[in-house]
Amino acid sequence: MCGVDAGTLTPTSYVTWLRGKEFVLGEYRLDPAAPFPTPPVGWERPEVVAFDLPQGLPAEGARRRRADIEAKTPARALPTSRAKLAGWKAYGGFIRAGVEI
Repeated sequence: MCGVDAGTLTPTSYVTWLRGKEFVLGEYRLDPAAPFPTPPVGWERPEVVAFDLPQGLPAEGARRRRADIEAKTPARALPTSRAKLAGWKAYGGFIRAGVEI
C-alpha cells in the first residue's frame, strides 16, 4: 500500500509505503506524466495508492463548492477563506492540527 500526503499541493509530497509489517517513508514530486510514486528499491508496485488532497474552498463569490452541490452534501455554506474556516468550531481544530503544523 502507498499513501501520498499532497495536502499543500507543493511540488514535494510525503509518501508512506506499507508492505506487511514493513513501513518506509519517502518523498514524491507531483507530476502528471508520472501520477504514482516509484516504489522503494526491491518493492513491487502497490495494489492500493491513496492520495490525501486538500478539499479546497468555494470558487470566488460562491458559498458552496461545486462538489458539495453535486453530491448534495449537508455543507450549505463555507467561509470564503482558510482564515475564516479556521474560526469555525467544527473545522478549526483540524486546520490547526493538520494544516498549520
